[in-house]
Amino acid sequence: MAKDDNKPFRPGNGPNNRRFQIRDETLERQFSLKMVQARKLFNDKKPADALTILDPMKDKFIGRGEFIDLLGACYASAGFIYEAREIFTRALTTPPKHKYRDALNKYNLVRLCALTGSPFIAYEYSQQLDCDIVAEAANRPSESHRCRELVAVVREAMEKSAREANMSFDDFVTFSLLLDKGRLEMNGPDVDLDEGIVTFEQASQLNPNSTTPYNNIGIIYLWQGKLEAALEKMLYILEHFDPNNLHALSNTVRLLCSLNRQEEARPYLDRLLTLEVEPHEDLVKIAEALIYFNEDQAIYDHLKLLNHNERMYSIFQIVDKAAAEQSLIFEVVAAANAGNRAKALELAWNWLGGFETHVVLFDRTYEALKNNESGPLPGGRFFYWEPKELYPQAAQSYRQVGPLLLSLPQSDEETTRYETILQPFFADVGQPALDYVAYLYWTNYEPEKLSAILTQTLKSGAAGTVELVKSLAFGQIGNARQRFAALTALVEAGLVGRDENVTYWLEQQPQTVTLTQLQQRFAETS
Repeated sequence: MAKDDNKPFRPGNGPNNRRFQIRDETLERQFSLKMVQARKLFNDKKPADALTILDPMKDKFIGRGEFIDLLGACYASAGFIYEAREIFTRALTTPPKHKYRDALNKYNLVRLCALTGSPFIAYEYSQQLDCDIVAEAANRPSESHRCRELVAVVREAMEKSAREANMSFDDFVTFSLLLDKGRLEMNGPDVDLDEGIVTFEQASQLNPNSTTPYNNIGIIYLWQGKLEAALEKMLYILEHFDPNNLHALSNTVRLLCSLNRQEEARPYLDRLLTLEVEPHEDLVKIAEALIYFNEDQAIYDHLKLLNHNERMYSIFQIVDKAAAEQSLIFEVVAAANAGNRAKALELAWNWLGGFETHVVLFDRTYEALKNNESGPLPGGRFFYWEPKELYPQAAQSYRQVGPLLLSLPQSDEETTRYETILQPFFADVGQPALDYVAYLYWTNYEPEKLSAILTQTLKSGAAGTVELVKSLAFGQIGNARQRFAALTALVEAGLVGRDENVTYWLEQQPQTVTLTQLQQRFAETS
């Protein structure tokens, strides 16, 4: 099957991601053939290409030792560290058991756990390593020395951290393993936020002087939309542990602004900006706080220190690829919102096609910059985040309302939908709800979805909806057909006449036209 070179591989979404349609009698031959192809690509240093073969085979062959070993190695080499970690962990329980296989899988797990910010689980597995067997399994005698160095480094890091925490080594190991367990429950393959809270509470009881459990509980509450509870945790850190804790300060700003308490947030932002921060991922936490105050130039100035430091950014990508990609979006959008669209377009072009997460937002921003569109937010601004991430208090509402906005109701459910769901959504959420509509409109091109979004927004009768749809129809937001959908919605709602002259952006020029003329024009060019 031909590979699409323009689309990066994503786990579970590769270009060959479909189940085999093969007869049972040919299963072994097909499996062997594909394993040979994938192994050759891996040996040729093309792990992402190998994954386009292996990832679709996962459900059928995950129980085979040789398959799971190669899959894990490809994930790790391609930079999918969490996926690799999950696979190597699974490999330890996958028959047949073999001392060489187990040794290499544990060795890989130690390295991957250290890379993914889980040095404590790395320590646990490092204590099970036999470095001589690792060297034999790798068929490289020198690997024994590297293995012993790794074990020593992991142990030394644990001892140092235990001393800094003023804990016995054994208690610190137990505490640290709880932190790792909680992080996996937050960010791992099997997310369980409620269980994560329980785990971090256990950790805080074991080491009441550590801010990490409180901070992570607060973040979980933030993700769950429990903003007051999250704010309580952050303020507890600042008042009882460290008034200059960077993560707690950033999250406090975000929470207060999300609760429409911006004046209260400003002193915390000012304190945050006085901290001296090296060019690493902590700069992203500063940028997150600045976003709520539209401090675009400051965001750009902070993030270019990280994103253009090749060594630091490469480490950031390994530790948290999604957050690293988010920092690139922040920088592009900051440049655009600060008025430097040429720099924003240059940055977006340089990183185009390299994203695994946040793909829709990044690609749509690049397209808008390329086509000289305005951003969809008031003042022509672009989105730093998807609205549900910027306004977590509305996240639960978005999950309910999003699918409804994208499809028109049947006549018998129309009244119920508008009166019981959509009207309260706009009334309760306010401006973030309008931003969410603008985002859905901006990132969709299907005429039916565009019509549904805008028609239902107007029918909700909520404050600000008419002004929003008019800005989408008559501004330089979106492409011509998106604007046509907005104008059509206004006409169908009786807010603009079908033959009324309006100023409409066409081919990057404002022109005076009517809906009827546009319909004829688009029909001719279809």
